[in-house]
Amino acid sequence: MNCQAVAEAEKNMVFAARLTQQGHKIASMDDLMELYEKSFSVQTVAAMGALPHPTIQKFAVITVAIVGASRRFLAQITRHQNEVKFMSASLQYSNYTGQADFAVPYSIMTAPAVVRELYLKSCNESMKCYEALCTAGSGHDAAGYATPQGLRNVLLISATPYQWKHIISQRVCRRNTDETRIVLLKVWKELYDLSPALFAPSLTGPFCQLDRCLEGKMTCGRKLQADMTPALPHPTIQKFAVITVAIVGASRRFLAQITRHQNEVKFMSASLQYSNYTGQADFAVPYSIMTAPAVVRELYLKSCNESMKCYEALCTAGSGHDAAGYATPQGLRNVLLISATPYQWKHIISQRVCRRNTDETRIVLLKVWKELYDLSPALFAPSLTGPFCQLDRCLEGKMTCGRKLQADMTPEDILEKDYPALWEGGCR
Repeated sequence: MNCQAVAEAEKNMVFAARLTQQGHKIASMDDLMELYEKSFSVQTVAAMGALPHPTIQKFAVITVAIVGASRRFLAQITRHQNEVKFMSASLQYSNYTGQADFAVPYSIMTAPAVVRELYLKSCNESMKCYEALCTAGSGHDAAGYATPQGLRNVLLISATPYQWKHIISQRVCRRNTDETRIVLLKVWKELYDLSPALFAPSLTGPFCQLDRCLEGKMTCGRKLQADMTPALPHPTIQKFAVITVAIVGASRRFLAQITRHQNEVKFMSASLQYSNYTGQADFAVPYSIMTAPAVVRELYLKSCNESMKCYEALCTAGSGHDAAGYATPQGLRNVLLISATPYQWKHIISQRVCRRNTDETRIVLLKVWKELYDLSPALFAPSLTGPFCQLDRCLEGKMTCGRKLQADMTPEDILEKDYPALWEGGCR
């Protein structure tokens, strides 16, 4: 419906990516708008879209209208809930008397005429019952229970580009129903026509097209070619439990980083507004400073303590903990609770143990992964949880670190290899 949103999504994605690299150059709103209006190429869109950072693809919403798909499709597609909104025609408020039409499944559409007639006859008989119930005063909602699943519907779906690609990737797999595949292939075709770079097969297609089938024994065995246009890859079954992790001692710098994950993730942090850190402060020491000469560590800790003296002075002057908190250093240690489904924990870990993250983020998430792996080596195995380079190949493009993690490395192995000073200090 809002076709202009695709171009807006491209622009916002490139802008958001540039912003992360050029924050030091922005001193005013004019500077920001200049960066926002800066031109970009199709190649830039393709490169940004291929990065494994979903956040930059979430600053626009694309709304698609689907007219004529069945209510069976409605029940299937609304299982996608992350950053997706649905609006459907209502059986309660709509009156289908004399207005009904039916989606014909592909296998019935291509069957002999007698099969199609059998199906449509059954649908029409169901609608006769619907009309009789309405006449008897049952109301459209109650009468709607008699309508067939094949009743055509009108559905609006709004989602970010990242979620559209996720939905399409999941639903054009050959293991879905024909109607689901056909509808999503049509949606993908429209989006691909509007932005071949953002919705390219290499970024949007099913798992077998991107790399290999993850369906295990349920595979259809018919891999889609990589250039075709419009493990268990079903996250829903990993979303029926929530795992809560307490992280004590990570910095507030880490808090700002990790809370970018919002899908099915909940956070509860110690509050600068209500906590009083007078005489209680402690500081996370970055790994590169921890392993530097003593004079460097002393310089850092001296600066942190000076900031806390300012905090205490502001509190004494009546500024309040919230206002005084602005003077505290980013390295101030914090207490954080994170609750997420197993699927989201694996997503967060996969994103954050990549070597392009900050040392603290990697260390914390490697430690979280280690705890989860110890509890369930099968569910949190490296082949299901590790960063992209460990699962297959790096997706960072020119920003790659060039140091691929071995496929069989556990979180403990990675900690020992990348952070030996921690290991010697009792990380185990």
